[in-house]
Amino acid sequence: MRRYQAGPLESAANQTALSELDNAIVACSKLEVIHTQSAESTRRLRTSLESVLGSRRGRGDYRWQFGVPGLNLEESATLLRAFDDAIRGIGVPDIIDGSLTVGDSPVPFDAENLVELLPIISADSEAAGWVAPLVERLRIAMADQRQRLISGWIDGESLEEWLQTYIPDSPKNQISVIDLSLVPSHVLHILVAVFARALIEAMERYHRLTDGEIVPRILVVEEAHTLMRQQTGMGSDDQMVAPVRLCRESFERIAREGRKFGLSLVVSSQRPSELSETVLSQCNTFLVHRIVNDQDQRFVRRLIPDTLGALMEELPALPAQMALIVGWALDIPTLVQMADLDQDHQPKSSDPDFEMAWRGEIHPTLGWAGVAEDWVSGEVTSTEALDLEEWDDDSPF
Repeated sequence: MRRYQAGPLESAANQTALSELDNAIVACSKLEVIHTQSAESTRRLRTSLESVLGSRRGRGDYRWQFGVPGLNLEESATLLRAFDDAIRGIGVPDIIDGSLTVGDSPVPFDAENLVELLPIISADSEAAGWVAPLVERLRIAMADQRQRLISGWIDGESLEEWLQTYIPDSPKNQISVIDLSLVPSHVLHILVAVFARALIEAMERYHRLTDGEIVPRILVVEEAHTLMRQQTGMGSDDQMVAPVRLCRESFERIAREGRKFGLSLVVSSQRPSELSETVLSQCNTFLVHRIVNDQDQRFVRRLIPDTLGALMEELPALPAQMALIVGWALDIPTLVQMADLDQDHQPKSSDPDFEMAWRGEIHPTLGWAGVAEDWVSGEVTSTEALDLEEWDDDSPF
């Protein structure tokens, strides 16, 4: 419709556009049966299409008349209104009125509606055979409870609520912990890439709307080598797996541009040699704990002045809680010892005591039956907001 409103179309383009409108009649017929809530609006659209196209049809094997005329402005406007009504009726976001400036604006929609609409959109087209396997894969994915937590429809959720959850602006809730340990591996990089991109774009828009106001935020990434690993070159799996590349590029953008919008990045990894060089080049302070791997040692050695080469020899033997700080945080590289946390604040990551277990002095508090029940239930808690008012003054945060 927009093409017709822009001006006359050439003969071939006109017939192609008319054929697309003819396919829409078939789609409307199927939609009236599948999506009964929108039956009335789709029926009106089908009737309008049949009225406009009926006088242009050819005879015999010819789909259209010779020299078939294109749609005039009145017919285009009538069909455009009918399409708008039908799209609103089936619940598709209204993107026709020009209110959305970009295709990836965060407009909420139910992904299950997309699954149902794809076969209708591709009806009687050459792409139908390719769409069918895609639809089946989407249905299987949407049936996975873990992925429904990511892409499933949450009635009443708004973008403002999402931002408040993950980027809280209240002094009461200043820390958001996002646990991705049980997220399926095939969607992990996509999820993190979208989150990282949304985070920096939100900070950038806040900076622009407030005329340069900066509200400092820190994004801490654990096991960062799994999310922003170094590019391995052309022809590698990095080039074939787009989500891995998108995830790395999202963090590289934060590393390059985040500071001017108040967004800083803390990267934690046991394999620094596998991290993105772009991200590491933007880091101004390094906190180095014990490193045993030769490749990682050679990598860290490049960060330390040659005059401190003897200190590097001590890295493989550093005891727990000891670390070397190099960078802008201190005038000179310094060896420091981390303070002990209170028992209530210590992470649940102690080394396993095999000797006590072999002696029978450690007994499981939960049998495998409890694990199996939790596993089968599919319940996953992915986000936790920490209430700072419930923490005492001795909290490390």
